[in-house]
Amino acid sequence: MNTTWYTVGGVGGFHLFHQVSTLLLATVNAAATGYILSTFDYAHAASAASVALTLFQLFLSLLVLPALLLAAAAPLAWFPLLASFRGSGFYLFGLGLLTLYRLGNLFGLLTGGACILFGIFFVLYGQLRRERGSKTYRALLWT
Repeated sequence: MNTTWYTVGGVGGFHLFHQVSTLLLATVNAAATGYILSTFDYAHAASAASVALTLFQLFLSLLVLPALLLAAAAPLAWFPLLASFRGSGFYLFGLGLLTLYRLGNLFGLLTGGACILFGIFFVLYGQLRRERGSKTYRALLWT
């Protein structure tokens, strides 16, 4: 097995917290995006940019699930930003901004705010730790 930023830390500890919290925030963000899609009215649906932005946000939210749950290597190859603490922090920060921009209710505020706070925390932690990138995560589900 290759030594990466995740396998050095072992199964538990902060690496597991990072993996689980990123997974939970991406899942909640996917639910928020699904809510946005379910409440589209004709004015929003008529705008191709609005629909495309919402589908892009849903894609970004769901991209993380196979990488974190099943340790799939393909999402990390397509989107290598997820392979480090700093990168996943920027990923969560971007998801939080999209959610705050698109969903203007309390659920959007809480989801977007949590994504932004965790994103900033992981960026700062990754900057202090000077971690290396990774090729895969450990699977949370058995495959």
